Amino acid sequence: GHGKSDGSFTDMNVLNEIEDAIAILEYVRKLDFVTEIYVIGHSQGGVVAGMLAGYYPDVIHKLVLLAPAATLKDDAQKGVCMDAVYDTQHIPDTVCVGGEHVVGGHYFRIAKLLPIYEVTGNYQGPALVIHGIHDAVVDASAAVRYQECLKNCRLELMEGIDHGLQGDEYAQMVKAVVNFLCTE
Repeated sequence: GHGKSDGSFTDMNVLNEIEDAIAILEYVRKLDFVTEIYVIGHSQGGVVAGMLAGYYPDVIHKLVLLAPAATLKDDAQKGVCMDAVYDTQHIPDTVCVGGEHVVGGHYFRIAKLLPIYEVTGNYQGPALVIHGIHDAVVDASAAVRYQECLKNCRLELMEGIDHGLQGDEYAQMVKAVVNFLCTE
């Protein structure tokens, strides 16, 4: 329900995104020519990628998290999501976020209880986390927490990229990801 994907944005939540990622992983594992599996996730996709790696630490060979939005749990506990504010004790059926996306209330019920770092921390393989220091959407402290829970993690905080991964250090970020995936 976002970008060119199928489904309704209202039905989306982190758990069903993890289920989708598991289905993709199971499919890829059966392909004869696949010898190593690397997972890359950005923003909420970073949360999904990290948790997927935590559930499948024996299958995922490398993990890259770009501006991982683990603060979605903190925000759900506070009753805020971007410009929307809601009562965490009486979560509405839907919440309009950013003036254009209607998010189902179940998203926030799930988000506020997600064991993001606990599950991700089960992954022991090589990990790279890149985050913009001045990210206005997700505080860089989330990336620091990922580094703390991932035992084999390299953290790169970049001055010149925003949450959308745009900015002066875009080429440096891409180079860091490619080097990590190809050489380390």
